[in-house]
Amino acid sequence: MKVTKLDWLRVAVQQMANHNIDGVKVEVLARQLNVSKGSFYWHFKNRGELLQAIIDLWQQETDDLIVEANKANAPHERMAHLFKAIEALTEEYGTMEIDTAMFNWSLRDPKVAAVVKTVEAKRIAFIEDLLLEAGLTADLAKFRAEFAYMTFVGFVDRAKRQPELRTPEKLIEVGQFLLKTIFTPPGATDDVSTPSR
Repeated sequence: MKVTKLDWLRVAVQQMANHNIDGVKVEVLARQLNVSKGSFYWHFKNRGELLQAIIDLWQQETDDLIVEANKANAPHERMAHLFKAIEALTEEYGTMEIDTAMFNWSLRDPKVAAVVKTVEAKRIAFIEDLLLEAGLTADLAKFRAEFAYMTFVGFVDRAKRQPELRTPEKLIEVGQFLLKTIFTPPGATDDVSTPSR
């Protein structure tokens, strides 16, 4: 079987998700793909180029998820569509800890930290725009977008430590909870609003 550049990249992402960036070694990836190290250099000049490809892929995935989510109509439907797209991506890579590995990497590398900051801002802004479109005030939309994102990131981080949480069903359950919570109109019984100051 011919191993493609995308094969190398996918196994590198899985390795990073499971062992952080230090685990992404050409020798290890070659063993997992059952090919020689020489095969790697047909696709990448060096490990640094592979690491840049991981960064590029991670950035592109956020853009792709937003494009996919925007195929739905109403704001809450687009948010629900986003979680379905995340579930599909999780199944493709067999893990949901890619974000955690990127965040850990960013603590050691200023270049990666800048990318992470940009991607997270884009993700939160997308949710905030949906909430604004749904009729929430600017302050409340901003708070709930941050709340939703931090809740989801916290879930993914915890799932890395507790394998029983790493299921598509649990991911959808969290998504449904967030969907109900952040779109609840102010003043409703289940209202989650800004904290008192």
